[in-house]
Amino acid sequence: KAMKDTPIVVANLRFSWCKTCESLDKHFVGAAKLAKKSKDKKWKGVGFRVIDARSERKWARELGAACSYPCRLRVFDQSLGGAVTELEAKYTDDDTLKAIEQVLTPAVEHVHDPKEVETMRQTNTTCLGVFDGENEQYRVFQEAAAALRSTVRFAAVLDK
Repeated sequence: KAMKDTPIVVANLRFSWCKTCESLDKHFVGAAKLAKKSKDKKWKGVGFRVIDARSERKWARELGAACSYPCRLRVFDQSLGGAVTELEAKYTDDDTLKAIEQVLTPAVEHVHDPKEVETMRQTNTTCLGVFDGENEQYRVFQEAAAALRSTVRFAAVLDK
């Protein structure tokens, strides 16, 4: 139900018997409260949910849930067809929010002016694609960008 009502859901899939999950809970809740209080538009439409792996066994199995350290958060994005991005959980409210924020930024930035490329180069952009509109190759580029979002910056020029 949460997936239908909210465009982006950040889920903490937890194991009720795990002490590490228990310690993560307070920071996950803290990050959710910080996002809710924020006036930044990027947090509008983002929901935070705790999913108990024991009571939601079927769904936990579908997500490949396993109790391991470090814990993983999952971000479900309806705009990407419900794609799931996993990220390493952090153990402070601020670090958790920053990790989630990194996933929420667009995987591919559109370039409209050659001067923007120079600015991006200074921040370690390593992949620039030029596409004839939003075609199939561009969608594959977006998938690669989403998979490498936290390590590489992607930019695209869309010719129309």
